[in-house]
Amino acid sequence: MALGCAAFGDVTAWCLLAVSVGVAKEQISHALFVVIGALAFIAFMLLLGRPILRWLMRRGEEEPPSQTLLALIFVALLLAAISAEAIGIHAIFGAFLLGAIIPTEATPPGLLSPG
Repeated sequence: MALGCAAFGDVTAWCLLAVSVGVAKEQISHALFVVIGALAFIAFMLLLGRPILRWLMRRGEEEPPSQTLLALIFVALLLAAISAEAIGIHAIFGAFLLGAIIPTEATPPGLLSPG
């Protein structure tokens, strides 16, 4: 619950920052792009990203996790970070959101914790 609240607060802060910078520079269109882009990114990650990750985790249930599974998760992490940066919010938010939507009930035993 606290993690979700922190993520929501972070996105809200970035969107408010984008709006204030847009007003200061008289570029409201950029601020609107950031706000709409952030909301679209969150919706995409929750509606499409989570089911895809759940399917991917169920396919790689062997222990230890395969190198292919780890590589795919790393690529997804980089894509989420690059997408967030392209929208105008910080890349760390994209990586954080990907980590937050990884389904723990379908995660291979050695993936998220050592040993």
